[in-house]
Amino acid sequence: MQAGVGRVLQADSAAAVQDVIDGRTPRELALISVAFGADLHGLVNSLRRAGWPRVLALAHPADTGSMIDACRAGASGVLCGPASRAADDKPQVILEKPRVIPELTDREVEVLEWVADGRSNKWIAERLTLSFLTVKSHLTRIGRKLGTGDRAEMVAMAMRAGIIR
Repeated sequence: MQAGVGRVLQADSAAAVQDVIDGRTPRELALISVAFGADLHGLVNSLRRAGWPRVLALAHPADTGSMIDACRAGASGVLCGPASRAADDKPQVILEKPRVIPELTDREVEVLEWVADGRSNKWIAERLTLSFLTVKSHLTRIGRKLGTGDRAEMVAMAMRAGIIR
């Protein structure tokens, strides 16, 4: 399995996002800020229709309304960073130093890729011809290695580390 980031495109406006949607770009993962406000719903829908399998919205933890809007718009999930308040009381995202990811087995990576695609433990077990409990055991070991029991956080950490795409 080849890991890493292939091509990164940045769009600073709703029109620029639409240009990416209309272009012939690889469609793997789109990160879109909830700061697009009223344009967010249409942009997420357009990305999904254009064949982007994963659309994640980026939000501040205190902005639960925007998180809910992003999910209603069809986002695969929402990534939140820790926030602090500046002197003007506006949230600021603090970028944490990336964590070192322990090595995962090939089977653990395979299970995590299916989790990233939104598959249930039962579905993964059937697909990989494993028992449901074996899949659950793999996820427990992955969680222990990554320091979290949250499926979304496991996926986010593995994607950031380039373990899965």
